[in-house]
Amino acid sequence: MAHPTLLDLANFIVVKNDYSKVEIKCQAFSLRKTCLSRERSFVTRTWQTSRNGNAYLRIKGHTVVLFELSRADGTKYGWKYAFDKHFSRYQYATKEEAMRDAFDELEAELAKN
Repeated sequence: MAHPTLLDLANFIVVKNDYSKVEIKCQAFSLRKTCLSRERSFVTRTWQTSRNGNAYLRIKGHTVVLFELSRADGTKYGWKYAFDKHFSRYQYATKEEAMRDAFDELEAELAKN
């Protein structure tokens, strides 16, 4: 048994004569797909390296910096990010988790403008 695709579901709704729901579902799917592609390009983008050795990006007037956390003895134990000079509240186990949270904060800030 195959799972229905969004197109199958949209066709089902059209058969039920409710075109407004089709339009909303298609718009939501389109926006989500666009957001996913932006997130993918954000994570795979070539990050510059600061003189302190931290990875950073400048996007539309905003700066995102990734920091690897280390103890006094030099052992690494996590990641944080800074968005426009404000540090994240949480620490992350991997660099990718920190990037994804930084992306969410960037998207929220860009949506305000």
